[in-house]
Amino acid sequence: MEGNLHGDRVEHDIWDAAGNWLFAFAASYGVSSVLVAELWSMHKGLRLAYDRGYRRVILECDNLTAVNTILGVSNKQCILCYLVNSIRNLLLKDWDV
Repeated sequence: MEGNLHGDRVEHDIWDAAGNWLFAFAASYGVSSVLVAELWSMHKGLRLAYDRGYRRVILECDNLTAVNTILGVSNKQCILCYLVNSIRNLLLKDWDV
């Protein structure tokens, strides 16, 4: 998953492990925080990939705070606990991410 942030609109392309383009999505989260936009994008991308039957995906993110928050290294964003826990639950499903 690779994305571009345009104001509060995020666009993402999803590829398989061989580099073949699978699908794209765009979303506007109505937030000004890059971290929140990154987390919502991870959630939406993972949910779409799982719901479409993809079971081996690579999730890329260039926001270290978002990655550390998901991995549990940083708990500074407790206000985002619901979203973070939802992403963690997606990662625990029966698939390789």
